[in-house]
Amino acid sequence: MARAGASRGNALRPFRRLVEPVLDWIYPAPCPACGSPAGARPRFGFCNRCWGEMTPLRPPLCPGCGAPRPRDTDLDGPAGGRCGRCLLHPLGLDRARAAVAYA
Repeated sequence: MARAGASRGNALRPFRRLVEPVLDWIYPAPCPACGSPAGARPRFGFCNRCWGEMTPLRPPLCPGCGAPRPRDTDLDGPAGGRCGRCLLHPLGLDRARAAVAYA
């Protein structure tokens, strides 16, 4: 048996497909990095200029904070590949990960 709220959400889907692009065009969302309008086709909310300047993080990464690690990091040692910052000042999380480097 379908819930009433779920069927209402399905009924609004075509309306949202028509209205949301118009509202995005009239009131463009700002890019979270530079604050300029993100444009008609933002990537994860970022404008194309800012998205093009982002550098994806590649392994090996610290399993605690996700910071890049040197290639010769001992991931099996007693620190488990964690960086010095995570060993001295743990974040209180099991792990965290960023997709790109940021300042």
